[in-house]
Amino acid sequence: MDDLLRATRKKVRRPRSARQQAWANSAEFAAFGRAGGEQGRRIQAAGPVCGAKRRSDGLPCQATPMPGRTRCRSHGGCVPRGDSWHRVQAASSVAKTDRKMRDLERRRKKREARLAAMDPDQRERFLRRSRAMRPGTVVERAQRRHDRAAREAFARLGAERQPVSPELAALDSRIAELEAQIAASKQRTT
Repeated sequence: MDDLLRATRKKVRRPRSARQQAWANSAEFAAFGRAGGEQGRRIQAAGPVCGAKRRSDGLPCQATPMPGRTRCRSHGGCVPRGDSWHRVQAASSVAKTDRKMRDLERRRKKREARLAAMDPDQRERFLRRSRAMRPGTVVERAQRRHDRAAREAFARLGAERQPVSPELAALDSRIAELEAQIAASKQRTT
């Protein structure tokens, strides 16, 4: 019984000695603390910063990035890089990996049930968004972003197009007529 009480009893911290108390209250102890803090701030200021936009105020995050990365752990510094960034990563133990796989299977079934319950219009919107957000390699994603920006720029240019002159409109209609005549003559010969 006494052993059980001793094991469950909270450990009480010994009070500081007079010498320890004097050291903790000394100016030299405070100077050590300030010097350590200043050294840490200098190291952080000299090194890289995360740079991701904070949601709280929209300013860049000033945290130190993960080693070998450009983002801190809060902004994706722990996410796998390269072609495997979207794939399931094995956990540190078999039990954790099994739990992760069960969770993924449960989410997949839940998603399928949600898709089955959607009407055709909702399903089409969902699938269109899924296709737009599909993962890929770094190069593929960059290419899709580039293509999307080019299409948007081209659409803006089309919207700013100058009005067609009457002469140009007449030439376009004449070209269309001639192309129709050529197509008709090709059909007759075949």
